[in-house]
Amino acid sequence: MKQPNEKTAQRLLEETSKNIVDFTESELGLPFAKTVELEEIGYVISSFVNGAYVAEGRMPKRWTREMTRNILAGYFPAYIVMDDVLLGQIVPILVNYFTFLDHEKNQISNSAALIKGAFEANLYLVDSQLNPDAWSDKKIEKMTEGGAAQEFLEGASPEELEDMKQTRAEMHILEQQGELEEEDKHLLFLLDSLFGADDDQPTGKNLHPHMQLHKKTKK
Repeated sequence: MKQPNEKTAQRLLEETSKNIVDFTESELGLPFAKTVELEEIGYVISSFVNGAYVAEGRMPKRWTREMTRNILAGYFPAYIVMDDVLLGQIVPILVNYFTFLDHEKNQISNSAALIKGAFEANLYLVDSQLNPDAWSDKKIEKMTEGGAAQEFLEGASPEELEDMKQTRAEMHILEQQGELEEEDKHLLFLLDSLFGADDDQPTGKNLHPHMQLHKKTKK
């Protein structure tokens, strides 16, 4: 795959920004204003477009069903910070956006295939949201910077929280023995940030507001 071209990326960004505005004002985009913020709609769309270009080297006309599945099942869980509300809206937003690009913008011609790919990836996307092993270092850094970490804790079950605390304890032992893998240090930092000094209660007190996605109640 060729390296992303800066000029092409800038042109794609400008085109996507305009499409997002038009989409949010269209019949296909307006319903989402009742459940998420407008900037979150843009975040989902621009993240998909960016992932398709950076990770797969594909412009919209070359998007495929398989690529859509790969971006949502792999790239999104690794890099995108989201709360439970936004998580549930990602596939619906993209389904309508694909339809919008196809039938209103005529910029793609295979929305049906892309929609199938999105639905196929949805289960993996949801499962990966509560699996820190699937996250990139960049996502972990974002989690430790903002309130998205608290959203993560609120969405975890008691069993998952207990597993995370056990993992944290085991990683601290490895760290003390000098045997903790370099790639696991970011995860340990995240777990320490989530649970604070109290091993029994996750507090998130060490986190600072930055990347928090605010829930919007339905009207």
